Amino acid sequence: MKTIYLLRHAEAEANLSDDDFCRNLSKFGTSQATNLGETLRQKNIKPDRVFCSPSYRTLQTFQALGLQLAPETVSYTRELYNAPESVYLELLETLDETIESVMFVGHNPAIFTLALSLTEFCGTEDIYSYEPCTFTIFENSEICWDKMRKRCFSLKETIHPDTDAA
Repeated sequence: MKTIYLLRHAEAEANLSDDDFCRNLSKFGTSQATNLGETLRQKNIKPDRVFCSPSYRTLQTFQALGLQLAPETVSYTRELYNAPESVYLELLETLDETIESVMFVGHNPAIFTLALSLTEFCGTEDIYSYEPCTFTIFENSEICWDKMRKRCFSLKETIHPDTDAA
């Protein structure tokens, strides 16, 4: 079973400068990510591989999850910052077949567009509200990473951020 986890970074502080890359999480965003991390640990979600945009808010989101993964399983990938969905798809195609699950921590619109492109028909409105700290799980039992194509995964679950996190 191949599993893809998508996470949009948690709520960031307002952008008061021209440096979008260096925006930090808001206090609420840190709480959102911490609460999501608790949920992921309860569900025993522990990806084999993680690709995380190196912007401050995505790094802070990933760190607040507290997943305690081996450092060699996590890549801080500059190409994910302001990337189109095609960059994410290319990374998927390069994965070794021994890897069963991968997580992307990134930004809209790419995370949202990638989520839509993974499934042929979502059958749910959950995915259409991809607010900060939304986490989605996609699965496919018959695919190899290097033969992956769009619309071949099933949406298993969407976890929306805790609106009472603060």
